[in-house]
Amino acid sequence: MKRIRVLIGLAVLLMGTLACALSPGVPSTPVTLDRVGTLVAATLTAVAEGGSPAPAPSDTPAPPPTLLPHSVFYLAGDADGLSQVFRLDSDGATIHQLTDEPANVDGFDVLPWDGRIAYVADNQLIVAAGDGSGRTVLVDGGRLGDGAPFSGRLFSPVWVPDGTAIAFHYNGLSFYQFASGSVATVIPDQIDSGSGLPLLKEGYSPASYSPDGSKLLVFISYYEAGTLGVYSPAGGGLTKFTSPGGGDILGTSAWTPDSASVLLASQYFGYASPGLDRYNAADGSGAALIASPNETDLNFAEAPLLAPDGQLYFFFSHPTSALPGGSVPLQMVRSAADGVSGRTALRPESFTLLEALWAPDASLAIVNQQPVGGDVSGGNLALVHTDGQPVVPLPISGARLLHWGP
Repeated sequence: MKRIRVLIGLAVLLMGTLACALSPGVPSTPVTLDRVGTLVAATLTAVAEGGSPAPAPSDTPAPPPTLLPHSVFYLAGDADGLSQVFRLDSDGATIHQLTDEPANVDGFDVLPWDGRIAYVADNQLIVAAGDGSGRTVLVDGGRLGDGAPFSGRLFSPVWVPDGTAIAFHYNGLSFYQFASGSVATVIPDQIDSGSGLPLLKEGYSPASYSPDGSKLLVFISYYEAGTLGVYSPAGGGLTKFTSPGGGDILGTSAWTPDSASVLLASQYFGYASPGLDRYNAADGSGAALIASPNETDLNFAEAPLLAPDGQLYFFFSHPTSALPGGSVPLQMVRSAADGVSGRTALRPESFTLLEALWAPDASLAIVNQQPVGGDVSGGNLALVHTDGQPVVPLPISGARLLHWGP
């Protein structure tokens, strides 16, 4: 009899607790009488059998599955064929069109900690929230024809890491300051008008900030081709890179985690030799990690990442034939920081890459593969893990300029 009284007491106590949860003025998850009866019965059964009461069923929906470490922002064509900014959620399936401009979006950048986007369309610098709302024109450079001079063009927006300003090209390397709402051009383009026609000697546009935010990698454009340099916002100086093999400095760049160096990989043969170089951000001196001595001994590299484990991850190929035509299939590899020691292929497949976006921990990369037919305006995305998991195609085609978001 005592055990029955205890069970009834527990049931009454539970009913009272649930009644409090249902009382007005106390925010709670709605609880129905059917649910109350179920909980009481489960409690009585569990106690009678000497066990613990079953946990209450949760009304909180399970979080959506994640395939990617973060969302991915990219450019692709809309229904009218215009280039717009899109976002792929971390589930690897849900896609959102974020911009709806009447002209092509020419370039963009994302603040990874809050998802705000800065982009250029119709020669305007525009910002919006990570869902595309709050569209605001910051700078209007005026409409330009196809033959408009280089300096009048707005392009290449790059967020200052703390979100207080945007670096971009407009008559040179320029910054839009949110606090003042003004534009400052810190390195004007060099234009030669001696022949009566304005010719570009040097143009300056931002590429990427160092991890510590103290340095800005700058692309320096010439009439043909170009090179790279580092701008110091604190000191205002520009340090140009010096190629270890001479010639132009072109390729895919990546800062090292200590912000002291820039890695530059090239999978193309032309103005610059293919391979992998490392540049000192302090003095601009370059050293070849993987060189291409001649047209019969070529090394192609793409998308370098010096990961937190101290290893260098990149895509690589050393063709056995002389000067291959078209794109060169590349394998995902890992090596010591010098690009050579212990270099090992992580997967058997090869990829014809337009670009690759590494996860910060180098556990995977989103590869943007050149589609059949050689169209380089945008490619097909796939998720490739470094541990040999099967390649996962992503539901996106015609993409370019991949960025991690929040």
